[in-house]
Amino acid sequence: MEQHKITIAVNEELLDKTHIEAFFLREATTADAELLYQWRNDAAVRRYAFHSGQINFAEHLHWLEKTLNDGAAHLFIMMHGMIPVGQIRVNRRDEEYVISYSIDKHFRGHAFGRYMLTLLAQWMKEEYDRGILSALVKKDNRASQHIFERLGYQCMEEDDFYRYTKQF
Repeated sequence: MEQHKITIAVNEELLDKTHIEAFFLREATTADAELLYQWRNDAAVRRYAFHSGQINFAEHLHWLEKTLNDGAAHLFIMMHGMIPVGQIRVNRRDEEYVISYSIDKHFRGHAFGRYMLTLLAQWMKEEYDRGILSALVKKDNRASQHIFERLGYQCMEEDDFYRYTKQF
């Protein structure tokens, strides 16, 4: 049984190294408005969002333009070749950079959230040298909790969510 666990860990590590190299982040643009709108209004995304209501396209477009022009925000699309897999945003708040992300429903359950967060942390380190990444995760969002814990984020319980932090 022990040998089996070790083999799985080694194979998973090799798989991670192979897969993560095929992914990259690109900056989002207004041309991504429709895709980001679809992702934002996806039922599973709304379930775990702190603002869980549906939004109309005009509201979304206003938010997107504001976000793209905000010097304290960075919005990326994670790509696998020419295929968009998900989005990740980071907003500077005081001394922290607050993360928000989602994965396209067709790509969930394949560790892509972990890849996306790893790529973001690498970009942040190159761009800012050091700082604190932070994420607020609802208590019923087990998938995100697992990802942040696996990536070594520290967890603090708050009222109805967990706050995950990690220095980069």
